[in-house]
Amino acid sequence: DDAELAAETTALVGRALELITRRRAELQGTSKSTQSQGEGLSAATLLGALTRVQRQVANHPDHAPKAGTLKQQILRESERLGAAEARLSSQDEHTIDLLGLLFQHVEKDDNLPEPLQPTLARMHLPMLQTALSEPGMLSDEQHPARLLLDELGQAAQGWSANADPGGRMLSRIRSVVDTVVGKYEGDSGIFERGLREFRGFVDATRRRAELSEQRAVEAAMGRERLQLARRKVRQALQVRLQATKPLPWVRQVLNRPWANYLVLLWLRQGEQSEAYTDALGFADELIWCTQASSSPDDAHRLRSRKGMLETQLRQGLTTVAYHDSEIEDMLTELNGLLAWRLGEIDPPEYLQRGDEASEDTDFGPGADLDLEDQPLPDDIDPATLERIRDLRPGTWVEFTGEDGEVERAKLSWISPISGRCLFVNRTGLKVGERR
Repeated sequence: DDAELAAETTALVGRALELITRRRAELQGTSKSTQSQGEGLSAATLLGALTRVQRQVANHPDHAPKAGTLKQQILRESERLGAAEARLSSQDEHTIDLLGLLFQHVEKDDNLPEPLQPTLARMHLPMLQTALSEPGMLSDEQHPARLLLDELGQAAQGWSANADPGGRMLSRIRSVVDTVVGKYEGDSGIFERGLREFRGFVDATRRRAELSEQRAVEAAMGRERLQLARRKVRQALQVRLQATKPLPWVRQVLNRPWANYLVLLWLRQGEQSEAYTDALGFADELIWCTQASSSPDDAHRLRSRKGMLETQLRQGLTTVAYHDSEIEDMLTELNGLLAWRLGEIDPPEYLQRGDEASEDTDFGPGADLDLEDQPLPDDIDPATLERIRDLRPGTWVEFTGEDGEVERAKLSWISPISGRCLFVNRTGLKVGERR
């Protein structure tokens, strides 16, 4: 879920702080040597230089300075503002270097999708201006500037074109960044407003994703129940048909319309219901009719069952939406079968005209799970197979397509019937089912 994804995703600023800790000695040494050469730039001059750079970036976003060259550009702009010798104080240089490390990481972070790397990198200037005017920002995890960058970074890391087909998330991230970069004038309230707006958008997106995921799970559960019902019905009919080898017409009736009726009863009323049991009883009676002898007892049974068989067949065919004319034709054929077994007519030809495809019917497409696209366990590395078996709902994984594109997906549901797994993307839409 999103909490797990957040736990897996280290905050952007937090990563930079870890990096700066490892290089603190180097940075401090550089700062001391710079400081010893003269006074640092005044706050007004430094912020004025940054404002000039920001205006240039706002007018030409494609020419934004890279994180590693920003310090030199700030010094050049300071000289244009009249600074005799543009030097940075130790604290300012330390802050600039720290933010530089952060955004160098953003520019190269493989976890960030390529379309969003330059977008997030544009937050460098307003973040730096805030850090210079509010020295406590970098150590304050709840500062709105840090929170906004982390929210944007987390959303970016979970983004993919497949999960955002309309580009709504991509557009919103860019819109928030454009607003901050274009309207920042030293007021950190711009970050608070951006954070509030973006969180509202993310919350609404999350609610839509949860609803979509719920629908996907319910649909998968419905398919699983349907497939299970089809297998159960097929097994019940195969036991009867293989043991008796009835006429082709009887086999076709049972494997086609009657099997569909049994599946509906299994789904609606259950395998132990009286209606399902009675429908299986119809199959037994119809099979027996083809094997009845000419004895008086069997003849009496045939006559006594005629009305019941007609009623059950009509009810079943009506339930599975057969047309009235089709129902009447099949009832006529049933009566022909009974008349033949009673010795009243010669065997009708249609009794031998069963559909050969009904011998091993699957009750329509999708009756069984199609596992041909799934690798057999022997083809998977044992360690990988063990990790797959340990996956639990809520776990995020990555799928690599044939074109090499990587897509993140969450394991949303595991079927208790087949073990099949449903995966959804960040918007809650199904991206695949695996077993």
